[in-house]
Amino acid sequence: MWSILFPTLLSGLFLIAKYTAGEGQCVASIGGRCPPEWELWRSKCYKVITKGPWSEAKLECYKIGGTMVVPQSMEEIIYLAELQYEYWIGCTDIQTEDTWVCEEGAKYFELWHSGEPGGGDSENCMEIYARSLNDKPCDAQVPAICQRDILPKLHL
Repeated sequence: MWSILFPTLLSGLFLIAKYTAGEGQCVASIGGRCPPEWELWRSKCYKVITKGPWSEAKLECYKIGGTMVVPQSMEEIIYLAELQYEYWIGCTDIQTEDTWVCEEGAKYFELWHSGEPGGGDSENCMEIYARSLNDKPCDAQVPAICQRDILPKLHL
């Protein structure tokens, strides 16, 4: 047993020593991309999910490892419009009317549709419609876009 184990152990120590001495190179890598069925844009992954109420969309995004998108720029809104014309985003004013709070403290790119927000107590969830913000009843059936970070890259 030692005759098999010892050369393997020495070989492993040699590789570690060689790598830490600056001679090692990455021979392969995995990750650094989006999971299957997710779309990559810049450094984020996006996935459109089926129509449902806002709370169900939020839960579905968590189940698949993401959060509901909160667009940060007009460029992002334009890109997302290529994926879906109308979609829930992760902001609501359920707690206090006209005080919009977004997922994980994110700030939203403020570009309200003409006359919005205008729903009062009956429209407490935020969507993007025609590339601008709109408040809508939370039980409306609207698709959502989930976002997540790209998978980390592992070098071998």
